Amino acid sequence: NVAGATSPPPPKHVRTFLFQSAPISSILFVT
Repeated sequence: NVAGATSPPPPKHVRTFLFQSAPISSILFVT
């Protein structure tokens, strides 16, 4: 389904992604 594939992920998924990416970005930024 093209529409489903191009549709943005659910807010919950985005929130989880940002939550998991934040620590990594912080470490890279500090290093």
